[in-house]
Amino acid sequence: MIEERPVDVTESRWVVDKPSYQVHFWRQCNDPEPPTVPLWASEIHRLVGVSDVADALDWAQAHAGGRRVVLYAEVDRGPNVGLVQLRGVDPTRTVRWTTP
Repeated sequence: MIEERPVDVTESRWVVDKPSYQVHFWRQCNDPEPPTVPLWASEIHRLVGVSDVADALDWAQAHAGGRRVVLYAEVDRGPNVGLVQLRGVDPTRTVRWTTP
């Protein structure tokens, strides 16, 4: 369920007008039969100088080649770079381990 809440404009301390993006392409490396866990491989690209998130997503879709796409905005906070997930799901974060 989506909740809408008012925003206090003073809560935001900074804005990145042209963020870099990371595109993670995922492909499954095996054809698991339960209870085998699927194995995944990723290919990661950094996109710099992109005009907006729509252009980053267009690039990702054009280069996906049938692979799963996860799009992130990079947030550079000095010595730390973090990612904000914008689209897609990292399949390695959704693996459910089960006991036969």
